[in-house]
Amino acid sequence: MILDSSSEKGISPLIASVILIAFVIAVASIVATFFTEIAEDWGEGLGEEDPIGMVFTDVEIVDVNTTDDNIVVRNTGRSEIQGFVVNIYNGGVLSEELPNVSLGSGQAGNLNLTGTDIEGGLEGAGEVEVSPMGVPDRSDRMDIS
Repeated sequence: MILDSSSEKGISPLIASVILIAFVIAVASIVATFFTEIAEDWGEGLGEEDPIGMVFTDVEIVDVNTTDDNIVVRNTGRSEIQGFVVNIYNGGVLSEELPNVSLGSGQAGNLNLTGTDIEGGLEGAGEVEVSPMGVPDRSDRMDIS
């Protein structure tokens, strides 16, 4: 039996290509929607913080003056620090946020606790910890006992 090629049925290569392209576009749009939703959910916890800047943020305690409630800190990172969190350890933990203090890269400055909820907390404290706001793992501790 000899097959006659004119009697075979099938789709043309042009129609096959169009169907294949439409299928790829449909799959790509579904995948893009899925990953966009995941990225939005992941980013909700970041708030106003700069996740890249956090990597280049670091702080060092230079001096602690317990009588004046003053802590001298230096920004040893490459990003500007906007606000600090001070933790004082004296049996328990006293904590205060100082959002209005900012230091550029390499700058040193004073964190004065006068007029805050932890005023007078440095006197008799065992340890003080300072960290940039939103980046607690970039903190520095100093024993002041």
